[in-house]
This record gives sequence, structure tokens and C-alpha cells, in this order.
Amino acid sequence: MKNIFLIGLRTLAVALIAFFAMGASCITTGNVMVVEYLDDLSAATGQTITSGDVNLEENEDWQDHKEDINGIDDLGFACRITNNSNASASGQLYVSPNDKDYTTEAAIRANGILVLDGIVVPAGETREIKWQESYDYLKNFELVKEVIFGEQFHYYFIAAETPFDIDVTDIVLFMSINGKP
Repeated sequence: MKNIFLIGLRTLAVALIAFFAMGASCITTGNVMVVEYLDDLSAATGQTITSGDVNLEENEDWQDHKEDINGIDDLGFACRITNNSNASASGQLYVSPNDKDYTTEAAIRANGILVLDGIVVPAGETREIKWQESYDYLKNFELVKEVIFGEQFHYYFIAAETPFDIDVTDIVLFMSINGKP
């Protein structure tokens, strides 16, 4: 009887270890939020457009999970856009791969990937965009994910109308990434 009890106890211990091991693998899968704080930008019609640069190789959360990334489930931005002109402006965000950096509106529109479009900012005002609201303006999600997976890319803020004169501050990129099982 004592042997049966010991065998049963050992079987239960092995079963519990297997159960907790399977549970631990489930904990390591799922979604992780990666946050990247971006540099402020200014852009105006007729001036050289300066891009911001993103290098996810320097982002600790991205690097911690890089080997386990299965995909990007969600993408959002937060920022403050100030319209310095005397006409309403519709803000746009473009990205380009690291090996392509554009300096004119025409080149950005022709070659960049439009990420956000239609953020209306009245003349002389500032508008704050929260990440939840950025979904309303999100475009080309699949193309943007490809650029992000390159880990280094440029971003540009311009406006659909010309002339424009905008300042974009407090820019944050939010990415929800999912891990491999």
C-alpha cells in the first residue's frame, strides 16, 4: 500500500511539473507594448524637410523580445501638432526605410509611405492626438509594419495643404507586438 501511495505521489508531482511548465510557456507568449519616444519636428512649405530617425535596435523592449516577435498587432501614435499658419492644415505622417531619406514635400508624397492622414488643425491652434484617436487616421498598416521590421526608418510630418507651417512635439510611437509560442 505504501508503494502505491509513493507511486501516486510521484505521478502527481510529475503531472504538476508538466502543468506548470506548460503554463509558463503560455506566459511568455502574448502581446507586449513597445513604446518609442520620437524627436520633435518642424516643417514648412518651401523649406527643406528634416526627417526624424527611429532606431529600434536601441529600444530595450524591442530588443528584449526581438527573437520572439511574431508580428505587430497594433500601431498608434500620440503627438501635439501646432499650426503656425493662418489657414487650417491637415497633418500627415509619412515613413520611409532607413536607406531612403527625403527632403522635399514632393519626394515625401511620391516615395514615402503615408501612415496618418486627415488630422485637421485650425489656423494658429495646437491639437493633441492621443494614441487611441490615431487609429481614425491610420493608413497603409501592412506597409508600415514592413518598414518597422527593418528596425531603422525615417518619419516626416507635413500637411496636405500648401502653404503650411507646423511644429510637431511630444511624438510617441506605440506598437503592440505578439510573441511566438
